[in-house]
Amino acid sequence: MSEVYQLKILKSIFFILTLENYLIMKLQKTLLTWLLLISFGVFSTKADPGKSVSVYQKKPNDTEAFFFTPENYNIKADGKMDVSDALQKAINQVKTEKSFGILFIPEGKYLISKTIYIPGSIRVIGYGKNRPEIILGKNTPGFQMADTGARAQDKYMIFFSGGMASEGRPAGDAGAGTFYSALSNIDFRIEDGNPAAVAIRSHFAQHGFISHVLFNIGKGKAGIGEVGNEMEDLIFMGGDYGIISGQTSPSWPIPVVDTYYEGQRKAAVQCFQTGYVFVNMHVKNSPIVVEIREDRIDRLYMENCLFDNIKEAGVVISKETDPQTQVSLLNIDCRSVPVLAKFRQSGKKTETTLKIYKVKEFTHGVVMEDMAANSESKTISIIEPLQLFPLKLEKDIPALPQQTTWVNISDLGAEMRGGVFPFENTLYDEITGNAVPQKIFTSLIVK
Repeated sequence: MSEVYQLKILKSIFFILTLENYLIMKLQKTLLTWLLLISFGVFSTKADPGKSVSVYQKKPNDTEAFFFTPENYNIKADGKMDVSDALQKAINQVKTEKSFGILFIPEGKYLISKTIYIPGSIRVIGYGKNRPEIILGKNTPGFQMADTGARAQDKYMIFFSGGMASEGRPAGDAGAGTFYSALSNIDFRIEDGNPAAVAIRSHFAQHGFISHVLFNIGKGKAGIGEVGNEMEDLIFMGGDYGIISGQTSPSWPIPVVDTYYEGQRKAAVQCFQTGYVFVNMHVKNSPIVVEIREDRIDRLYMENCLFDNIKEAGVVISKETDPQTQVSLLNIDCRSVPVLAKFRQSGKKTETTLKIYKVKEFTHGVVMEDMAANSESKTISIIEPLQLFPLKLEKDIPALPQQTTWVNISDLGAEMRGGVFPFENTLYDEITGNAVPQKIFTSLIVK
């Protein structure tokens, strides 16, 4: 082999090795760049927070429940047929025939054109591979202006009521005696041309809840107007507000857990005298996180939350000198939130120049140093720089187990006698280790 040929081979090998090293270095650099971008929150590896996931993917085995299907109510779940009257009829049937119970709605698109009333002790729950979606079509008559003369002024898609609606006569509002009402695993969409529309009014009391819902509010007013008892796993996209509320019907505080808000035009939440306890609340691209209505008081507690790109203020506080005004924030991570709190009366602001920071504690209201000290009105603010903005919030409420592990205890021989299930030891042993979702199987077989 000639020396010239050997030299060419050596050059080729050198070139290949050099190219390999270059590509490896470039790949390493690219990976490092992506990791840095992800670390600083430019990209996020978490699932799209605006995407809904059905938590009840199979049809529940509940012979006491009612099912809103085409076979039972002569409807089409295609988003084109107006199912308003059929849906109201189905809800009323549950109330009339059972007094309490569940209406299950399968996967599909359900167009409505009027308010649907859900009386006390009735639960409406969706199921299927995808959540069912209730839709208010474009420019639906009656949803353009609020009714200023009514107690419930906004225009609602779903209205939890104290009694049952009848033809030509709407039902009254839910109240402190409205128990067991609920809606779960159903999404809502408000299409354009309905500026006064609110998806749900839920002014009920004990044992009621709203859970697993995506609100596509668009140019509508809000996802929820008036609240009660407990809410969890909710997503609010668009709208003037995510939630607007006053005092709960029994005047108790309300826990709201694992919620996401994005793109509200005025505030994620507007409230007065509600008594919110927000845990794991993520708000993004809204001017205000929580706005206490002007000249009103509220008791607000927030813990383990994310505020992201909030231009006006994290919290707007009214009647700051009123002893009933109490605001407590713990462990709040913020990015692009120059004003944490704004006080309406004095015009004062709690501000920071930090781009990313953690609110270890923010307290405004009546405080005591210890049990022996006199109370005094004070504002406490402890803010620390944060190196990295969290990518996501881990949910506080664990997901339900797979539906294949569920059991209806009536299938194991449980009998209801006088409204009570007498669980014997043998039956208890049989169901140990099985998941019995409390929120679904509220009406069990009476043998």
